[in-house]
Amino acid sequence: MFPYGMWPYGLFPCAVKLNNTGCQWRIDTNPPYLLSPPKYIFLLEMENKFGKTKQKFFYDHFEMIVPAKPQEFQNLYTSATSVYLQWEAPEFIEHDDFARSQLRYQLKVKQMRRDEESETSILDIGNKESYTLTNLTPYTNYEISIRCRIANGTSEEKWSKENILKTKTKDAIPYISPKFLTFESKGQASERNITLLWTSILTKYYNGDNFHYLIRYFPFDINSDYEVYEQIVPSTQTSYTFTNLGNVSYKFSIYSENSKGRCYDSSSLIVPEIRRLSRKPFKLQLKKHSPNTYNLKWNNLMYSKENVSFVVVWCLSSIFFECKESAYSMIVNSSSEIVSVNITTKTDGAYRFGVSAMSPNWSSGVVWITSTEDQSDKNNHSELAMTRMVAFSLIFILIGIMIAFMLMCLKKSVENYRSLKNMSIKLPDGIKPCQHQECNKLSKNKEFAVCVNCEHSEDKKSVSSREHRLSCDSNDSAFIDVTANGNH
Repeated sequence: MFPYGMWPYGLFPCAVKLNNTGCQWRIDTNPPYLLSPPKYIFLLEMENKFGKTKQKFFYDHFEMIVPAKPQEFQNLYTSATSVYLQWEAPEFIEHDDFARSQLRYQLKVKQMRRDEESETSILDIGNKESYTLTNLTPYTNYEISIRCRIANGTSEEKWSKENILKTKTKDAIPYISPKFLTFESKGQASERNITLLWTSILTKYYNGDNFHYLIRYFPFDINSDYEVYEQIVPSTQTSYTFTNLGNVSYKFSIYSENSKGRCYDSSSLIVPEIRRLSRKPFKLQLKKHSPNTYNLKWNNLMYSKENVSFVVVWCLSSIFFECKESAYSMIVNSSSEIVSVNITTKTDGAYRFGVSAMSPNWSSGVVWITSTEDQSDKNNHSELAMTRMVAFSLIFILIGIMIAFMLMCLKKSVENYRSLKNMSIKLPDGIKPCQHQECNKLSKNKEFAVCVNCEHSEDKKSVSSREHRLSCDSNDSAFIDVTANGNH
């Protein structure tokens, strides 16, 4: 064996003769197998009684070698959006400067999430032995692996094995806030309920613990002072109804918030007072065109001369005709007569569709229509109807039980009152009831006092009845405690 460039000198004779047809060189043999030379020349000599012959083999060392995996792979610093990594060259190469300079490293970064599909990115970082990962997502688990190969290696099999570490970025305030979709206003002249709908935020953007939505709102009147109100909404909801609001204009702003703080960004929506609400779309018609497609139509002639667009929203409907999952939306212009909505999520259920007219200066609020299943979905529709019927039946049964219990309690109270009213008390001769402010006073243990005059007790001796003892004092009056058990 001759390292390339040292021919015909620098002969490395066979270190370990395996058999008559094999020879081996290793890093730990004498002479050793050197890593630095990019190429080798192997000289094979053959001899028999007829003579000798030689044959040369050229071997591209850096094209064939598979290095060991990088060593000492570690995370030296972690922030909310970055990780600083460092490592060492593979075993047997760390002390060979030339071979070390020929290494090429590759990082693989994978987000570890249970509820969402993991995202993986691959970074070729050259011959560096440290690297800072940036633009990471806060409060997220990552699996980071590193591998290497010699620069000349082109085959995928020439990569080393991976060295893997796991880390988690620190928390931070949310970077993204939801966007308002539309609103619904219901009420009379003095009070009304306002329902707001907004887009949901993916869990990977929560950036910390205790993620929720914060809605701040106030009466929108620039000519008067106002008080700002706040309402916290769980992250699982994408709508909220404010009840018993005054019939004035309101401005709503929604933020993302977690235990670290509040997002700087927000979305705002103004809901005018009832008399200033625009005309709502009417004559909504909904038809299921295919298992995934619905056609929605409404009357838009009254908006033909205005700069109006329409917000179409839809969501999976609950048994109470409310959105039970996040709503989706699309914006269409006023010239559209029919809008096709392609459902890309669950298709086995009833959907709510809503339309809201919108211009740069006003909005009408949403008008809803719920999908009806066609004949092919008759079974699903029957199951949904049965579920609703069972739910309402259970509610009515519970109400009936509560009413029956209240009637039983009322009946018992009346019977107790009658037993007290019809009770008679026999007093000793000469003892007559008197009028006293504490006479016939009913207590919690169903006892009351009967006030009597002591006309025949001048000697102030005690007068006894069968069950009770009556004592007279200087005031010529006494009290008998009688238990209201119906026996006395």
